[in-house]
Amino acid sequence: MKKVITKNGWNGLWIALFALLCAQMTQAQTISGTILDSQNDLPLAGASVVVKGTSIGVITGFDGTFTIAYDNATSAILVISYLGFTDKEIDLSQEENINNLQIRMDEKTTNLDEVVVSANLEGQQKALNQQRAADNIKNVVSTDLISRFPDLNVADALQRIPGINIQLDNGEGAQAFIRGTPANYTTVTINGEQIQNTGTSFDRTPQLYQFPVDQLGQIEVTKTITPAQDGDAIGGTIDLSTPVAKRPTWNIKTELGAGYNGLTKGESYRANLNFNRRFAVNEKNPNGAFGLLFSYSYNQTDQTQDETNSDWRTDDEFESNTGTDLWYNREHELVAVPQIRTRQGASFTSDYRFDNDNFIVAKFNYATIEEDEERQRKIFRPRDGDFISPTEFPDARIRQDFRDRVVTRYTASFNVDGNFNIGGYKLFGGYAYSGGDRDENGFDGRFEGRGIDLGIENLNSDYPIFFPLGGQPGDDFNPSDFDRFDRIRLLDRLVQSNASTAKINLQKSFNIGKSLLVLQAGYKNRINSSNANRNRRRFDFEGDDDVSLADFLGTGFVRDNWLRNEVPFGFEIVPGDVLGYFNNNRGQFVNNSEEDIIAKAEFDYEAEENTNAGYFMATLRTGKFNILAGIRNEDVKVDYSAQDVQVDDDGAIVNISPITGGNDYSVLLPNLQIKYELNNLTNFRAAYTRGYARPNFVNLLPRVNRNIIDLEASLGNPNLEVPTSNNFDLMFERYLGTVGIISGGAFYKQIDGFIWEQTFQDVVGNEFPRADQFVGYNEVVQPQNGEDATLFGIEANVQTNLAFISKSIRHFGIYFNYTYTDSEAIIEPGADENRLPGQAPHTLNSALTFDKGGFSARINMNYQDDTVEAIRSERIVPGDNNIIRDKRVQFDANASYTLKSGLRFFTELVNFTNAEQREYVGDPSRVSNFRDYGFQARFGVSFNL
Repeated sequence: MKKVITKNGWNGLWIALFALLCAQMTQAQTISGTILDSQNDLPLAGASVVVKGTSIGVITGFDGTFTIAYDNATSAILVISYLGFTDKEIDLSQEENINNLQIRMDEKTTNLDEVVVSANLEGQQKALNQQRAADNIKNVVSTDLISRFPDLNVADALQRIPGINIQLDNGEGAQAFIRGTPANYTTVTINGEQIQNTGTSFDRTPQLYQFPVDQLGQIEVTKTITPAQDGDAIGGTIDLSTPVAKRPTWNIKTELGAGYNGLTKGESYRANLNFNRRFAVNEKNPNGAFGLLFSYSYNQTDQTQDETNSDWRTDDEFESNTGTDLWYNREHELVAVPQIRTRQGASFTSDYRFDNDNFIVAKFNYATIEEDEERQRKIFRPRDGDFISPTEFPDARIRQDFRDRVVTRYTASFNVDGNFNIGGYKLFGGYAYSGGDRDENGFDGRFEGRGIDLGIENLNSDYPIFFPLGGQPGDDFNPSDFDRFDRIRLLDRLVQSNASTAKINLQKSFNIGKSLLVLQAGYKNRINSSNANRNRRRFDFEGDDDVSLADFLGTGFVRDNWLRNEVPFGFEIVPGDVLGYFNNNRGQFVNNSEEDIIAKAEFDYEAEENTNAGYFMATLRTGKFNILAGIRNEDVKVDYSAQDVQVDDDGAIVNISPITGGNDYSVLLPNLQIKYELNNLTNFRAAYTRGYARPNFVNLLPRVNRNIIDLEASLGNPNLEVPTSNNFDLMFERYLGTVGIISGGAFYKQIDGFIWEQTFQDVVGNEFPRADQFVGYNEVVQPQNGEDATLFGIEANVQTNLAFISKSIRHFGIYFNYTYTDSEAIIEPGADENRLPGQAPHTLNSALTFDKGGFSARINMNYQDDTVEAIRSERIVPGDNNIIRDKRVQFDANASYTLKSGLRFFTELVNFTNAEQREYVGDPSRVSNFRDYGFQARFGVSFNL
């Protein structure tokens, strides 16, 4: 892996920058206090506090506190502004104690002809104030707004935010894409520290459906990172923040609910509990010096999906090819996936404030999900037959298998952060530990029928039907023809990951006339380790030749209305009967220990990544301008160990040898961001930032993962380089009324060395290093660096009440955002331009809302345009053969009624139009994946005391 820059001299630079911060400066007087809501004495986070006539000021912290250093403090006038509240001026010459001010803000006066802000949108007021005051471009969404959509997990909630689209897994959001970039170009953190991913795909992108959204206080999506943030975020950063206690009285929230799956008529259940309070009220801490918060949630849902998969190729792999390539479906799967997901989350937060400037916060978060699945699958393999036409394949094969497994994932994180003011210097930092694992246990089995003549009806449709050639579509195959009881496997896979992070930052503010200069520098060390361990055992059947699939058939595993009654699934296997036969007839099965050894050697690995980062930045606030400039350097060292497996043409082990190695690289990330405040409610922003993307651990390992039966393999690539990107952004923001915003902007990314997966078909031995070991393989996949890519986009966002149109519709509101992106990616010299993986030309989210009194209702729409899932090399087949996720529109609706007592009744409909998800290869007529999720209906009651 190349070095992006050399490391020499960086340690000295950081020492010099820290020395600069520690230089002697003129001591100014201190002004400090707390900004509170006059109605309930709750702290107002994100309020702007400025010395009148200057640019000297700060933004209040999460507890509403502030500290300002100013030379003429006793004669100054403070100006406080907060979205939705009347601006306030405080003449400090009239105050006895300017170091413990208690300033109460009044909400803007409303009457029947104006918009009345619901109390449950207080959090979104705070979020928009933080967004308005930020030095960089970001979207901040509070849990109050999140709760007004029918979203149970984090990914589903993220799809409501401008510039984000998501990928679904069993009908739930799983991964998020920011502004058309691949998922691994986005860093996802919880309470500021990166979330561990433990999936068997071994990428760095966490499965966000694991995290219950009701455990969060807010979601912050950063579009332009600052030097103080992790640099591996070409797309941006998603930070999930858990809440802290706010008031010195007990606040208790609880919710109970149930639901219905329209696909299976299955049931779902949910419950959550949150209680918090602040203690030790004193003069310095009117809301209490010590806070405690505990939250727990439970959610069980039926996430069954019906699915088909197809592998499209051209017939040139058949000897009978006439010279004109014809597309055909070389392998087609019918997949019934009944799945029950049980999601649990818990968080605990404790904070102690010594005074306005000195505090400690400790946060613990735990999220787990259990997926209980009983999959039935039928695999038609025209590839093994004779090609007559794209719909006729004599002498082919069919496999039928099952999988009964439970997958448990958990992620836990613990953070301790502190903030201290020492002699006018702000010292802040902390320590964090996070860990997680994915534990899979169960069993599967497979039967095979050979020499079966296949016919295909409706080949180029969502619902191709395979039937016995010579028969009629809908005719079933004879289960006795599945005379090969292939094998049974006992599944056991464990993937673990953990990270330890320490960081320290130092900040100093200087008054320069009427301007404010803030210097900040910091250091961060993060050690991330990952490992995978497989202990699967395979048993091949070598018993009675009369044993066939017909001996293990049953019903009740695949619904009668499977795949909308468009395709017959056919007969079903009873997994318990197969397992019982195996347990009672062990003598008829032989442990394929060599296959187990190969599978384990190719799966297992250990890796450790050590990142040392340092940064310096300066923020100048002068007049209407806010200018942030800085630089960050990250030194990364990766060490790994795995095993290299070599086999002969028959799949027998030739040699297994250990692989050890590593990579190290450095990246230099300059940063410049400018904000022009036309007034308190209007911002113009411009930014240049640089980011990078870390290659996945498994992609760096020089190892092989083989499928001997199908002659397919995937390879690692230790020569992968680090993708980097120069990012340019423009943004306009206008904040409205109490809780509203109109914003629009443009962005451009210039990406060097993006990673894609190159596919080699019908290997002859000279296509890539070690290709001579894969001569005759149907397919070999290896990650490669592309040449370069560009991404351009525009973004618009409107969130407002409709009273500006007419007072008669003042109770209606709109929530709308739209993103357009266009990309060009060159995968290799001379190749045609492609789109960047993850890029969708159009993404749109909208909601029409109604709020009056205690009643609230909304109908929501989410549109995602077609997205590039994977770039496939022109070497596979001629023409466009990228894998495209098709456009999709989903409609949701929800309504609630809240009594004055705090009792709330709610109902929700998710995907009530039964929108499916489909993927295709190059052309929409070549459907490669089709998934039907059905709809979800939910109802329940909550109480807030």
